[in-house]
Amino acid sequence: MRSYKAHISTRKNSYAIRKFSIGIASILVGSALFFGYNQESHASLQVTEDSNSSTNNINADVVQSSGVITKQEGIQNTTQNESVEKVSNNVNEDASLNNNVNLQNNQLLASEQASENNNLVGSSKSSEDQASGSEVSSDTSLETQSNNNVEETKASNALNQPISNNTQSDLTTTLNNNEASSQESNFDTKSVVSEKQKIYPAQVVRKNVNAHTKDVDVLKLIENNSKYLSEEERKLFLRMATRYSSFVSRDWNHIYNKNYNGISSNVNIRTIGSQNAQNTNKLLNSMYNLIESRDNDNFYAELTTDSKTSNLLNFYNLDRNIRNEDGHAVATLTLRKNTTNLTEYRGGRWLPWKVRYEQWGLRTNESLDKKIETVVAKYKWNGVLHNDVLTRNNKGFYWFKEDEAFSVNKANVGGTIDLIITFKKDAIIDKFKDFAWGYIISDSKELDTVAGANIGFEKLNFTKNNFVTVFNNNVLNNLKRKVQSKLENSTTGDSVNQNHYLTLLNRTTQNVTSSADYKRALLNLNNLYDRLNVVENEVKPVATLRKAVSSDSKIIDVFKYIEENEQYLSDEERKFFLRTAVRNTSLQRNDWEKLYNKDYNTLSSNVSSKNLTNTQAENANKTLNSLYDLIQNRNNDNFYKELTKDPQAVGLSNHFIVKNNVTQSEGHQLVDIDLSKNSISLSEYVGGKWLPWKVRYEQWGLRTNESLNNKIEQVKVKYRWNGKELERILERNSKGFYWFKEDEVYDVNKANVGGKVTYQIKFKKDAILDLNNDMAWGYIISDSKDLQTLTGANIGFKKLSFSHIKNNFNQQTVANLKQQLINFINKNSVKLTNGQQRVTENLNQVNAISSDNVTNDSLGEVKQQLNDILQNFEQKLVLADLEHSFVKIPPNKQHLRLYAQESNDEYYHSFQSALTNPANSINSDGSLTIKPKGYFMYNLKAIKKLAPGKMINLKVLVGNINDNTKLQYSVQRKDNTYAVIITDIPKTREGVYQLSNFIVPKDAVKLSLRLDNRTGTSDAYIKSFSVTPTNNDNLNDLFTQNLIVTPTARQHIGKFAKESKDKYFASFQSLHTQTINSLNPDGSLTVLPKGYFFYNLKAVEKLAPGKSFNIRIGETQVDNNTKIEYAIYDKQNNLLVKITNIPKNEDGTYKLDNIIVPNNASRIALRIDNRKGTTSARLTGLYVVPVREV
Repeated sequence: MRSYKAHISTRKNSYAIRKFSIGIASILVGSALFFGYNQESHASLQVTEDSNSSTNNINADVVQSSGVITKQEGIQNTTQNESVEKVSNNVNEDASLNNNVNLQNNQLLASEQASENNNLVGSSKSSEDQASGSEVSSDTSLETQSNNNVEETKASNALNQPISNNTQSDLTTTLNNNEASSQESNFDTKSVVSEKQKIYPAQVVRKNVNAHTKDVDVLKLIENNSKYLSEEERKLFLRMATRYSSFVSRDWNHIYNKNYNGISSNVNIRTIGSQNAQNTNKLLNSMYNLIESRDNDNFYAELTTDSKTSNLLNFYNLDRNIRNEDGHAVATLTLRKNTTNLTEYRGGRWLPWKVRYEQWGLRTNESLDKKIETVVAKYKWNGVLHNDVLTRNNKGFYWFKEDEAFSVNKANVGGTIDLIITFKKDAIIDKFKDFAWGYIISDSKELDTVAGANIGFEKLNFTKNNFVTVFNNNVLNNLKRKVQSKLENSTTGDSVNQNHYLTLLNRTTQNVTSSADYKRALLNLNNLYDRLNVVENEVKPVATLRKAVSSDSKIIDVFKYIEENEQYLSDEERKFFLRTAVRNTSLQRNDWEKLYNKDYNTLSSNVSSKNLTNTQAENANKTLNSLYDLIQNRNNDNFYKELTKDPQAVGLSNHFIVKNNVTQSEGHQLVDIDLSKNSISLSEYVGGKWLPWKVRYEQWGLRTNESLNNKIEQVKVKYRWNGKELERILERNSKGFYWFKEDEVYDVNKANVGGKVTYQIKFKKDAILDLNNDMAWGYIISDSKDLQTLTGANIGFKKLSFSHIKNNFNQQTVANLKQQLINFINKNSVKLTNGQQRVTENLNQVNAISSDNVTNDSLGEVKQQLNDILQNFEQKLVLADLEHSFVKIPPNKQHLRLYAQESNDEYYHSFQSALTNPANSINSDGSLTIKPKGYFMYNLKAIKKLAPGKMINLKVLVGNINDNTKLQYSVQRKDNTYAVIITDIPKTREGVYQLSNFIVPKDAVKLSLRLDNRTGTSDAYIKSFSVTPTNNDNLNDLFTQNLIVTPTARQHIGKFAKESKDKYFASFQSLHTQTINSLNPDGSLTVLPKGYFFYNLKAVEKLAPGKSFNIRIGETQVDNNTKIEYAIYDKQNNLLVKITNIPKNEDGTYKLDNIIVPNNASRIALRIDNRKGTTSARLTGLYVVPVREV
């Protein structure tokens, strides 16, 4: 038998992922007119290495006490304060930092730490090595700055100063005293902590050891870098450190727990020696390489000096064969290491050496992990196949650890494991955003490793073997098959309907190549599947089995035959036929409700045992045949059945008319349909005189097929009752009907047969009528509330024709879409210099689009033409924004600070950037590319048109950005605290992030625009960004004229008003607000769900009776259920002006102007009521401003 040292050369590792597929319900939606445009980066954009590749004055890039410079930490995007660390060393705060400066800082830091401990020596890496990957900035003047620039540097540094302790304390107190606030804060904090704990590559300051380095210092060096390691990696490097010293394996648990006092010998005195120092430095360099290479395509490090480890390779195989399980795509990643048995000579014979183990891992980035449902480790142990569900830890790893999982030790190196990755049903892999790495750690449970101790990983190549395309096609085709199956079930027997939806299905999956195409196709398929669910439930023609009764049949048989066809009837039709069947038996009127509920045991007659008479059987068969005819002829042009023999029912005809006059409302077309029945009044002889016989009613219905209903915005019915013209909005039921039922709506009964109602269909703005597929029918059921009918009981329908309005309707739809674009162009032309002249071309292009013979298919072409014109015009608006923006664009990519100085830019404050293209500047068209781990932050002075109280717009247009890119803004005061914390710029539509009519808060000195890609996994392409004035002079004095008191440091509003002798404050009430009993110093306020904020002002002086005032309320988020109102009271608390909604203006602010204070007014109440809200109401300011008297 071979020695355990003879086996090593045959051991290898392997990995694979198997084919998986996802079933995803997708949506086929009509394309919207105005989309945000998604361009690729300009072809002319030159990609070069960035001179601003690293920096020391951004809050995430800080020198830690361990001497490590991290590029990925500390980014927080919460509603609370961003904690930021100060930066040591003199660096260029104004932009991308010169790489030489970084290098000097690193060396300085290393030397300072070496002086503290002369047993630790500086890094052996050369300057060239440390500078690799980054080009030194050619702007050498940045290393020496004038006094002005020094001041600029100090101001820029303030961007990243933490909020003062007092402020932080106030905020903490507030959150602790407000349960709802605390919950919201906790949620944000957890998300931030989780994000911070993920592992990213980091540039570390390398430290080496020498012979005089103490054992414990080696451990501490590793611990100082543990934030960049998974727990498994940390323990591996700690174990290896003990192997190059005098530790023993029983010390490991103490070392893992940093319990150095429990170690077997005095590690604080013992040194490692020269030989161990050499091996330890090799170990440390492997650790540093791992940290810096974290996102690389591959990595491998053998950490021992074992001689026969050259063939111990790792293999990673992502299986191209993807399978489907319950609509989920399932892939297999196989991790393999060559296997060799180990033996040792013990007791005179060779025995298995059972001390080896592997740890198999999968690391995923956030984008990919959001798409993963489960990860299962599939392996064989002791001849049994196991499946263990793995959990992702806070560092982003799924681990299967043999040393913990196996009940007995294994006697070999290596092995194979399959990681079965089940994806969510909506998962599409994006090769530009989704990344994963397979990991293998191989080690021994003893100090003696024999067969090496190593760690390796490999990035999963989603493009290899066309994996992404195969995966995404599998997902798409799986859903397509699901939709096809649904299509066959939903449209059985209806070839016209089936062909219509089959055309939609095929169109949905055409020309799908990119990840965005796949996502769009899945959405469309999802929508189509949902639409087919609607089709499936609709009533449709069915050749149902006809049954008849005879005198041998029981009464109950009639009811059961009706109920057997319940699925083919609306509930109104089912009940109608049940009532008619009762009239032909001995049952009573009060039996109807019991029959509706199928409660046969409590009926007034024993229907289960009593036979039908011949006459009853004849009448019952007439009812059943009418039911069968209705079901079978459901889509006919006409249908009518009278189920009584009442002579007065003759001539009471139904009428259905689609009116010619199509009207409009806010871009929607309105079509009226009259449903009427010939009318006759009824009376009965009671107590010696004739009285109205009030037992009749009609049920009026509109049935629409799904194709037409998908184009309908709303259906309402107009009717006359008790001399009043009334209307009500109707809901479509699952069977396809909009019903208006007089028996349920009218408060008193009707004394006549027949009448008239008008159905009004409000179509969606882009609706096009398709006569081949869009269908509707008008329905009338006429009946009595009594067993006696007198004037019949009948049901009828007629197919409605839209042929006479189709051409004008479709032309008007196109005209409306064109007009919508024309209005947008004309409204925004004022933003352009010589605006009307510059938009003439766009307007002519719109007018040239033909609206003749438009179909569903050609409408898409029309929309595309309109969208192209829109994009062209919006590009003009972008250029106009850049022209008027406070951010000045260098025409030739000049350094931003130098260009600001040359152009005497009075608003420029400072900027910071890293890993941007161009470096230290912006392209002449306003575009910018930010690489992963990069950022661009531009700071403006809050003066003049940017002074407190002014209103501005922030806009960022983007091309391709990843999910982790943050587009944010903040505002700071003179003491560097935040007037507005770092906040996301809202996404208003695809490719557009915009904050409109933002009011610069009180005490602001600096406004920062933050484009942050430090946690991004791909380039962020910014098309342009701008900060522009709103040019609304009426609001320039908001702060100086505001009559609402704003505490300067979140003091209690009442106490602050009293201390400041505010003459207008009367009282206030609040619940679940941030902050409690106060406003933020900038006047902003957050009202949590179930909360409110009521502020009362005295009606005195500028608010005295007869005076006028304006209300302005800015917001960044308001729930649909949030009420923003005002009211005016007298001294007795009687309402002089009722509680009135404050409308939201087009510019996004809530505003009311020229409100006159009435006589006898005592107080004016401003009400923010979020008690029915489901999300927080975030308000940027509350303003009550008196109207200036002329």
